[in-house]
Amino acid sequence: NLILSKVVLNPILHLRDATRSIARGNLSEDIHIPSKDELGNLAESFEDMRDAIKTNIADLKRLTTIMESTSDLVFISKPDERIIYMNSAGRKMVGWGEHESLDGKSIPDVHPPWAVDKVKHIGIPAAVANGTWEGETALIGADGQEFPVSQVIMSHKSAAGETEYLSTIIRDITERKHLEDSLRLTQFTLDRAPDAVFWV
Repeated sequence: NLILSKVVLNPILHLRDATRSIARGNLSEDIHIPSKDELGNLAESFEDMRDAIKTNIADLKRLTTIMESTSDLVFISKPDERIIYMNSAGRKMVGWGEHESLDGKSIPDVHPPWAVDKVKHIGIPAAVANGTWEGETALIGADGQEFPVSQVIMSHKSAAGETEYLSTIIRDITERKHLEDSLRLTQFTLDRAPDAVFWV
């Protein structure tokens, strides 16, 4: 019984306690079992899994930092249009609180009807088919008014090829549109001027 406890039972209990600790979020937990048998191999596999989780979490934190530092709106949605993440800049654009719950929030909540139609029937199908779509749509701002945006939609698929979620990057192009309108008006005016006009 003593040998059985030392060779089999104690390592199994150690492995059980270590994996439970990792499941609670303690990714610094020691899993190492010095034996070279099946239990030792299993412990090594758990160590590899723990290290991969640590790497993925670090990558996720870096990605979150990037998304939170941009002035563009970034959101992630499920294929059924439910929004599951929106960065701080995006929440400010559409008038949602910093810590406001996203439960019940969906793509139609941020776009005017015509833009919803474009996103649903052109943007998302193109992103699912080609991986990405880019175009101009509009958002409904915090003041309830519509404003123009450039929008990129990306489709993220599982190994089986099914769309798991969509990510969207949106940039306010109000100033650009105003500049374009001004340039068009200037061109219109110059084209109809009775005098010769040229640039040097």
